[in-house]
Amino acid sequence: MDTPTKLFNKNFIFLLLSHAFGMLGFYILMFALPLYVLLITGSPVVFGGVMALAFLPTIIMSPIGGIFADRISKKKIIVAMQLSVSVIIFLFIWASGAISAAPLITIVLMGLYGIYGLGYPAVDSSVPQIVPEAQIVRASGIVGFMGQVPEFIAPIIAGLLFVNLGLMPVVVISGVCYVFAAIMGLFIKIPHVVQEVSDNIPNMIKDDIQVTGKFLFKENPPMLKIVITLALLGLVLVPIIPIGLPILVIEHLGMSAEMLGFAMGGAIGIGGIIGGTLASIIGDKLKMKDCPKLLIFECLMMIPIGLVLFFNINKMVAFVVIVVSAGLIMITTTLLVLRVYGHIQAETPEEILGKVLSVAGALMMCTHPLGFFLGGVLFEQFADTAWAVIFLAGIVSLGITLWSARHFRNIGQIPC
Repeated sequence: MDTPTKLFNKNFIFLLLSHAFGMLGFYILMFALPLYVLLITGSPVVFGGVMALAFLPTIIMSPIGGIFADRISKKKIIVAMQLSVSVIIFLFIWASGAISAAPLITIVLMGLYGIYGLGYPAVDSSVPQIVPEAQIVRASGIVGFMGQVPEFIAPIIAGLLFVNLGLMPVVVISGVCYVFAAIMGLFIKIPHVVQEVSDNIPNMIKDDIQVTGKFLFKENPPMLKIVITLALLGLVLVPIIPIGLPILVIEHLGMSAEMLGFAMGGAIGIGGIIGGTLASIIGDKLKMKDCPKLLIFECLMMIPIGLVLFFNINKMVAFVVIVVSAGLIMITTTLLVLRVYGHIQAETPEEILGKVLSVAGALMMCTHPLGFFLGGVLFEQFADTAWAVIFLAGIVSLGITLWSARHFRNIGQIPC
């Protein structure tokens, strides 16, 4: 395969389309299924617990997915991932009614997140192979952007359909999206660097993890410290949106699934789109040493959310303030994460890129399940003082940010 000379070549376009359709189906399910659990149980603890259990397979499977991404055809992985999710959706529809909703949804979400963790390292690690080297950071931003557009559309679509038609039509639409994603994946041509594949899979996985660990722990400790910083923030700051936003809108403001759809689409979707756009435009210009300023801004955005809850102001005003603040948090989070991923992509040898990306991603996310569960517990235990939970998360996050500033200063810069 010839070396790519332009950013928007055929392979990159089909990768973007497959990624976009897959993420649309993913976010539709991620909105509808947890919301259904929250509505039928009315318990933030159960809601947070389901989200925590669902997220665990992503952490476990991501390193394995990175190993596969470096040793198996990335195209085959991408297509198999989309088709596998389609099968899970079919099985969910078939089993509905025969199994209690909450346990069934938990199992389905665990399967979806597991497949996501196993397959999406192939998407991330494909980027440097199908775009010009000088465009890697920009391409990563565009991939992030195409993943965030569905995050805006999906909750709105799912919320409207959920209220008017029920859960199953939402699930069916997500399955159709995954079928289209698989079809788009068939047209991608990704160079495959053949590596030795051992018959002893456990030993192969062990050896590859050791290689990745050596690269992160011994050869690039500043990079590892940045990853650890994002993991710590994942414990206290990240859960505020996926766990806090549904609980605040549904339980505290007493609004409908439609309004939650607009909240999730506005905050996470539009915020992610703007963040991805900024990453594609200014990603190369944003210095790693300046990233703590983004984190400080995120911490400050917790203040308006806490204040509207503390003063118990008009529900619609509170809704707007919460959504806008959450959206600004999402913008900075997306820009920051894509900048860090761009640095990893540019600094890592191609033959181990999939493994490094997946292990780094797993480390960043390893605290999310605990954060989701603790978020549910805190929002239920302090149901009448949710503002205290918000302020506590902001204060702890600010402390982590100030501690991490020196690590961002020490890390090397991506060559432009």
